[in-house]
Amino acid sequence: MQKVRVCKDFYLNTLNIDAKRIGNVHASRNPVTGTPAPYRRGRHVKKTCASFRATIRQHIESIPVIESHYCRRDTNKVYVSGQLNLTILYEKYLEYCRERGEAAAKQHLYSQIFNQEYNNSFMKPKKTAVTI
Repeated sequence: MQKVRVCKDFYLNTLNIDAKRIGNVHASRNPVTGTPAPYRRGRHVKKTCASFRATIRQHIESIPVIESHYCRRDTNKVYVSGQLNLTILYEKYLEYCRERGEAAAKQHLYSQIFNQEYNNSFMKPKKTAVTI
């Protein structure tokens, strides 16, 4: 490979970039091979502790559920009491973690696992039971 000397302004105007970008490429290149480092923007992955996910699953599985009355054989969907919602379940999860002395995960992770990994829904009873 042969190095060729060029006019800096001509080079930058031809590529339509600024000098900072060229400086960054040269600063991040591999010193042995001279090739630039791979583009790493947008490549981060949020890692959640496996223990958070396990604790959330244990809590969700401990919630009492009701099978569908009308289409039991056609679906495996189960229902949680209509008096609960995700916010209330998350608050109960926080209590569950405090009792066990564990750190609790964020609410968005709890709702993500509840919605994506389980076929649960909140049941609103069509008839209310009358107690006499």
